[in-house]
Amino acid sequence: MKYLLLICSLSLIITSCDNSKASADQSGTSYDIADDDYLYQKTIFKAKDSIDFFAQHYQEHSNDTSYSYMINSTFKQAGKIEYMWSWIVDFDGSSFSAVLNNTPTYVTRLKLGHEFNIKKHDINDWIIYKNDSAIYGDFIERYYKK
Repeated sequence: MKYLLLICSLSLIITSCDNSKASADQSGTSYDIADDDYLYQKTIFKAKDSIDFFAQHYQEHSNDTSYSYMINSTFKQAGKIEYMWSWIVDFDGSSFSAVLNNTPTYVTRLKLGHEFNIKKHDINDWIIYKNDSAIYGDFIERYYKK
């Protein structure tokens, strides 16, 4: 309950800022993030800095059905920016094929289930699940819990 109240309070504070971006968690819940949020930027840097680990793990374990993989990436439309989660379905060594797992708030040209390709360096965060439990990554979720 404390966590929910904290998130609601933060959402009210953050949404009152002019320079914000929308971000969604894996469940599809949207949050607004200020452009100048240092801790959020540091979180993204940590995730990007470890993307090679994610890619290598995918290459080594993608045929093992006990693992699943998600990425968070940036989408833009008409001056609005939105961060959303997607499931990974393939990787060719430099680009991932993914399926959007969020319903966009601002980027209305996309829908839940939209398929797209994305370069490794364009990924903001990543999660490796084993048997439906996050075992690596999920940097943004840790940011929200602070």
